[in-house]
Amino acid sequence: MKKYPLMPKRSPVVKTPASVILVGFAIAILLTVQACSGITDMNADVRYAPSGHNDSALSMEGGFDAYLGRTKSMISRARVFEDPKQRQQEIEFNAPFEIHPDPVQCANRPRHGVLVVHGLSGSPASWRDLSEEIAQNCYHVRAILLPGHGTRPGDLINVTHDQWLLSTRQAVRQMSSEVDQLYVAGFSMGATIGTLLAYEGEPIDGLILLSPAFQAFSGLQFLATWLEPFMNWVHREPGEMPGRYSTVAVSAAAEFHRLTKRLSDIGREDAELSIPVYMAVTSDDSVIDVPFALRAYDEFLTSPHKQMLLIGNPEDTEKLLKNHHDYQITKLPSSIPDQGILKFSHMAMPFSPGNPAYGRNGIRSCGDYSEGSKDHNLCLAATDIYYTNVRLEDKSPNHFKLTFNPYFDVLSGQIVEFLDRVSQDKATLRHRVL
Repeated sequence: MKKYPLMPKRSPVVKTPASVILVGFAIAILLTVQACSGITDMNADVRYAPSGHNDSALSMEGGFDAYLGRTKSMISRARVFEDPKQRQQEIEFNAPFEIHPDPVQCANRPRHGVLVVHGLSGSPASWRDLSEEIAQNCYHVRAILLPGHGTRPGDLINVTHDQWLLSTRQAVRQMSSEVDQLYVAGFSMGATIGTLLAYEGEPIDGLILLSPAFQAFSGLQFLATWLEPFMNWVHREPGEMPGRYSTVAVSAAAEFHRLTKRLSDIGREDAELSIPVYMAVTSDDSVIDVPFALRAYDEFLTSPHKQMLLIGNPEDTEKLLKNHHDYQITKLPSSIPDQGILKFSHMAMPFSPGNPAYGRNGIRSCGDYSEGSKDHNLCLAATDIYYTNVRLEDKSPNHFKLTFNPYFDVLSGQIVEFLDRVSQDKATLRHRVL
């Protein structure tokens, strides 16, 4: 079977005059857009300045409870709170968490753990819904907070991908010493981190990859490394949502690129990863390179114990799978007209429709419109709602980015079945070896 590198080799940009011109042109445009859009005014807002407390991995010495205490203390010092009256709630929403399996129900079950890792600009809150489902099925679940997250957007300016890796590596090693089998579950960039650590030989028995950001959709994330000296922010999405930043620092985008490059460098060596993998992805994703993720699943994730949930337009999914082997792939349509869902989205994957912030009846983001304007009021009052994968350019007041997964029960059920099946197979193999 022909092998493809995890990232196609490109000639160094500096050696290509046309690329230099393109980068210079892009820098000029972005600087102009930044100046004209008022983004430079963010420098006057304390949220966009580093706190100095959240740019490196916190120690896990003393166990998870000690780490949790240190993290909550750090959030308390560094966070710019949306509502001072909700200070403790905001700390809890963004903090790491741990869910133990029921000691009675799971008394005779082996000690198996799942470490969950959030994505860029997110927080452990993205894993709360799935973690509860997994823990109910006798798995010990822990969620960590990556450096630079959970406090203020400015804390992403000075953080490096090495600190994201260190934080996760510490958590993997700590939890693996407490359980018989350890699985790492990552969403978006968290999936990239988990995969890279597995390639590097950390004690990981299997991976759960949701919308894995092995490479960005545009393929131009490398530009962020050129833009770092000239600007601080990539963009600012209108409106704030709990547990995630609405703004992405250019330096953080550059660190994400460096992270994916480390993974692709391993792929260029034709390395294979033979541990079990569950992957969930949508062909409607506007953030990650979906064909790239499928190629990695097909060519480099080589365990016979792998499974995929692929959500998308049937024609798109068939095209995506045309040159790939159908290894236990469940295909579901992304358009669900009777629910007003036109397309699936990247961020929707881990959230339940019942999530209080991101679910069907969660917080409605109407930040595209000036408060008190006609469209703002229409947005707040809209009842005939449609969901899609991106914000519409025409700013239709009744169209929203999909923030919850209508197939959440399917996803959570498949993840638990995957964990049960793989855990049993590993236990059987270990018994035969002994």
